[in-house]
Amino acid sequence: MATVTMNIPEEIMDFMVCENKSDELRRNALLLYPFIKNETISHGRAADILGISKWELIELLRKRGNPLYRSELGRGGTRCCQRF
Repeated sequence: MATVTMNIPEEIMDFMVCENKSDELRRNALLLYPFIKNETISHGRAADILGISKWELIELLRKRGNPLYRSELGRGGTRCCQRF
């Protein structure tokens, strides 16, 4: 694990400290979600980073209300996303 120093509002600090591994995993998965959604990384790569399977990550995100998106090229080469 690496340590990261960030400037965040003081009020958020209490929410960043996790009491157990399960909460820490959920927090880290949610931190990666924007990068999954904008296709910077895949679900598989995010799962590797977190040390869980791709399907565990997808289920964890689904339970938190974050939908699974699959990106495809639409007509005319435009990129579109389908929600599953």
